[in-house]
Amino acid sequence: MFPRSHWVCFTLLASAACGSVRKVPEPTPDAALHNANGGGQGGAGGAALTSDGGGVTSDNGGTAGVAACANCSGGAALGGATGSAGATCTGAQCALPCGLHRFSYDPKGRKLDAVYLAGTFNNWRVDEFSTLDYSANTGVWSGVFDLGPGTFEYKFVLNGSDWQLDPTNPKAVNDGARQESQLSITCPAACIGNPSGFDWHDQVLYSLMIDRFADSDGQGSSPSDNGSAADPRFGYGGGDLQGVRQHLGYLEDLGVSAIWLSPPALNGPGGYHGYYPDPPNVAFDGSGAANPSPVVDPHFGTADDLHALVNDAHAESGEGMRVILDYVMKHVYESSGIAAAHPDFFVRPNGQVKLCNNGTADPSDDLWNDPYWGTRCAFDSWLWPFDFAGSPEALAWSINDAAWWARVFDFDGFRLDAINHVAPVWASTLRQRVSSEFGARAVPLYLVGETFDYDHAALRALVDPRRRLNGQLDFPLRAQIAQALLVESGPVDQLAYWIAGNDHFYGVESIMATFLGNHDLPRAIHYANGQISGATLGSSGDNDQPGQFPQPTDSAPYQRLALAFAVLLTSPGIPVIYYGDEIGLAGGGDPENRRMMPWDDSSLLPPQKALRDTVRELTGIRAKYKALSRGSRTTVYANPDTWLYRMSACSSWPSVLVAINRASTQRSLPLPAGTHRDVVSGATVSTTLPVPARSFRILEANVSAQ
Repeated sequence: MFPRSHWVCFTLLASAACGSVRKVPEPTPDAALHNANGGGQGGAGGAALTSDGGGVTSDNGGTAGVAACANCSGGAALGGATGSAGATCTGAQCALPCGLHRFSYDPKGRKLDAVYLAGTFNNWRVDEFSTLDYSANTGVWSGVFDLGPGTFEYKFVLNGSDWQLDPTNPKAVNDGARQESQLSITCPAACIGNPSGFDWHDQVLYSLMIDRFADSDGQGSSPSDNGSAADPRFGYGGGDLQGVRQHLGYLEDLGVSAIWLSPPALNGPGGYHGYYPDPPNVAFDGSGAANPSPVVDPHFGTADDLHALVNDAHAESGEGMRVILDYVMKHVYESSGIAAAHPDFFVRPNGQVKLCNNGTADPSDDLWNDPYWGTRCAFDSWLWPFDFAGSPEALAWSINDAAWWARVFDFDGFRLDAINHVAPVWASTLRQRVSSEFGARAVPLYLVGETFDYDHAALRALVDPRRRLNGQLDFPLRAQIAQALLVESGPVDQLAYWIAGNDHFYGVESIMATFLGNHDLPRAIHYANGQISGATLGSSGDNDQPGQFPQPTDSAPYQRLALAFAVLLTSPGIPVIYYGDEIGLAGGGDPENRRMMPWDDSSLLPPQKALRDTVRELTGIRAKYKALSRGSRTTVYANPDTWLYRMSACSSWPSVLVAINRASTQRSLPLPAGTHRDVVSGATVSTTLPVPARSFRILEANVSAQ
């Protein structure tokens, strides 16, 4: 019988606690705890776990770069240099990065088949992600789990059914109806990542579709490539790699530091977007060399053009501009060379693919989330899905292909398309390959997945910077920001409450990618002007018609979009700007959301230019204040229309106050004690802060004390 609370799972709006706990490997003498930047990561600032209401204390935390416990050679510092390992640490008494906790269960000689950990952090689930490991040397079951800060209730589950309190913490919660152990974790403000050089936490990512971004040669559209003269939207628009290269200066001026490039590989008919890969029959030898070489789609240019683009991006002023590759591993075009040569690489029962969408009116017939077919079904009849779970040869081929593109063109990471629709072994195998082949890079490869799902647990299942992904595209966060600030169907204080749980939900080592728009959703400006009424409404036959979504002329939707950008660009994670959203580019559902980027400034409306200026201003502020990209958020004040929060990091970085007002009239927000400076105007303020209608203000906090 489950305790009462084991049945409770809060809704997405109410809590981020309904997820999946993530087990991480024990630190070893041979390798430090590595963060997403390749440097060592450990506790900082003293004890990080405190006792609360009978909860346990822990050895988590420690002084950065100083031996923190017995049997350790030193605490791995959060501020370790990029690409270098922090001090190694091993053993049951070693300090862990704040948010990671070691659970141990001593059966006192009792023979057990398995011990699991279940609690509020994983909705009391008993599964493969919650197992503890047995040590024959000590007779103790233990495991390190990435929880992040918070207060958690938990139990051990012996042999999968015998629920037991933690013997070292037996009665932390006892209200008469339940008895559960409790753990409270509080983290000090830490200097995360590299304090001076490149760090993925600090990047601003620009997502662009090569074919729709910029046409360097004036070739224009090619409607014969799956478009038509009457409706060329499905044909090639004429954008190319040289066009992207010619506009690197524009991106740098906008404050972009990394580019997410749509797939440049050869595609089948209609593949202007890059998601119908059509690879030849490429063979890879033991060193990863390819014969013949994979092919850049000639619609976009040549291999030399791609080399030139990446090289020029890396040579941009400052630290250079990183480039991550959008990689499609789910499927290939049915007539591709690899499909013809190796039909055994693909899932085709009875010689036919099994569609994820069976085409019936009953949604329960769909296979999208089927436990078995969800990673084996096909998105379309002409796309053959790889059988990574059943074919080691297919898995090896795909990993070799991904590594080839990264190695040959010097990409800095991968955006991994539909990662939840391939077998999990693919992500873990790619991580192993990246660690072995690219681990010595000064700029480590960033792996971010696309799981188009608004459920936290679905995203977190693959987030594990040591074994799988550094992060995922944060669809749940995007939905909450859109609901409160674009369509205005939920109160702002509810957004503040929800985000408090989301900021640390994916683990202390993760770096999520946050966004407002992408190539699968109607353009963000139409949520802001009321034409798309639901925050999670995507592309459909109701919103994808030509001319259905003209460019809004009123200033209000652009102000709402600017307000959403203000939250995005003052929050943890890597903010992603979908090309054209910085000017509120119009467009309904796919393919209307993939219009050509306009480059004639005289064609832009004044509110479009004002929005772009605001985005540029925000990226500049984010670059100046590391607390915005690496800090922790604390809500100071919130009500249905306003929100004031503080972003704080270690003491060497100034804290920042961010004030949001979505109301149609000016509001005054109460400020915390001290004198604060407006980062734009330079004016100092205290006590109260006036914020104009549909606007924001950003303050450097406590300037008199610095």
